[in-house]
Amino acid sequence: MKAREPMYITLYDFGLFVLISMMVIVSAYLIAILRQAILLFNQARQVLAAHDKDIRETLSLLPAALMNLNLLCVSMTETIGQTSHAVRSLKADLADTADGLHDGVETFIIYVKVIGEILKSVFTKIG
Repeated sequence: MKAREPMYITLYDFGLFVLISMMVIVSAYLIAILRQAILLFNQARQVLAAHDKDIRETLSLLPAALMNLNLLCVSMTETIGQTSHAVRSLKADLADTADGLHDGVETFIIYVKVIGEILKSVFTKIG
């Protein structure tokens, strides 16, 4: 029998083997990712199909809800404007009332002083 010669792998063959192996691994990984994505999309489609009636009803109510929200915003703007005007007039009224009260208190103090002087002079003449 003939002696067998040892088999050697060239660097080119080894590089080709590594490249093909990597392509197989990346392909398997991509297939797994695509499978999961397809399952996820199918699950989402099932959820949408199960709630299709509710989604359509909600979407049909959306324009009315937006109109109500718009009216509420307009109403709030008007109310804030009226409240602001009322607060400004209340501030002016309070200032006028405080001035009037201050004048009234000063007048009352003057009257009390005058009455006190009168009583003092009456009681000093009697006593």
